[in-house]
Amino acid sequence: MKSIKLPAISILLVIGFLLTANGLAQELIFEKHSLGTLSYAFAVHCIDFNKDGKIDILSGAQSDEIVIFTNNGNFSFTRKVIDTNLGTMWNVYGTDLDKDGDFDILASSVSKGIVLWCKNEGSSYFTVHIIDSDLSQTERAMAADFDNDNDNDVVSIGITNSVLVWYENDGHEQFTRRIISSQVGDPHYISLGDYNNDGYMDISCASGAGYNEPLSDMSWWKNEKNGTFSYNYVDRDFEGAYAVETIDFDHDGDLDLFGAAHAKNQIAWWPNKGNGVFDNKIEIGNNFLETHSAYPADINGDGQMDAVGASENFHEIAWWENKGNNSFEKHSISTELVQAHGAAAADFNNDGRIDIVGTDRLGHEIAIWENLGHADFQLTILVNPPQGGSVIKNPDREMFVE
Repeated sequence: MKSIKLPAISILLVIGFLLTANGLAQELIFEKHSLGTLSYAFAVHCIDFNKDGKIDILSGAQSDEIVIFTNNGNFSFTRKVIDTNLGTMWNVYGTDLDKDGDFDILASSVSKGIVLWCKNEGSSYFTVHIIDSDLSQTERAMAADFDNDNDNDVVSIGITNSVLVWYENDGHEQFTRRIISSQVGDPHYISLGDYNNDGYMDISCASGAGYNEPLSDMSWWKNEKNGTFSYNYVDRDFEGAYAVETIDFDHDGDLDLFGAAHAKNQIAWWPNKGNGVFDNKIEIGNNFLETHSAYPADINGDGQMDAVGASENFHEIAWWENKGNNSFEKHSISTELVQAHGAAAADFNNDGRIDIVGTDRLGHEIAIWENLGHADFQLTILVNPPQGGSVIKNPDREMFVE
């Protein structure tokens, strides 16, 4: 047993703290596990890439690299580098693009305006195929069967020319470019979902131009089932929209939207009232300066969706606890990053608790913060305690106070 001697006033503070929490301290504890250096690390994608039952990590870097971090268990990861020689890989996305049973990789080169996919040939070997080499400053690409012809198409964005575009797959991974709109207003991120429940995949978009472009901020694009998509307004008061995710945040059977805005310094979500009609924004976190990334997940395992975010200016990774009734409480995880950029969440050690992964862009690091659960301290008064004191216990440690 580890013993820590505390003065009498400390005992009172500890007891007061415990009583305040109804006998239990419910703060989550996180332990950092560094995955090593990664030059100008950007966003991350969590996926069981090799289908072994453990969540792996995909990430891009400024050094023309796509990196696969294969989970070996116990927070040990093996790094596999795919050197594309095609510029800064901002976002990477795992999907079985060719439907051959294994995961491939979709990626966007923000520096060279290239959308590409890396075909998984097996035995950790990949071949690089270019889908589009003329998409100015692209940061995101995703895949779905937009025309319901049983093959995976691709959608992407071009920041400089404000383009939202999809690529029709002919069934043999030959893609035809089809412009959805060229007035999206500095698009930074996209997400996918059937928002109106009509059986066709739609697109949501976070556009960072604020009020300077006609279709900026948060929107979704309805699949008209004929190769075209129509614009639908979600929110114009989300200036600098930089991230969007699709999730049933309130568990009502409809797909909601969740996002982050680096100019608004805000994380929020929008309830889907049904048929793709979105209600007003519900704010989760405010004054989280230069937040470029946010992710929804049930961090504390209470059945409600929480949020994770990264703030470049605060050098911080944090999570927001869903307290119910659209109320959220912020909990800081780390403020020691040089420039926190990417954030996501998954259970990396299969212990039933959701961990958090983040990237430090200027610190050139990617790391996981393991969720150790609650610090459930219980005060036990012993009749004959050693040296005449009390013992504070939790599942991992004991503190003797006198």
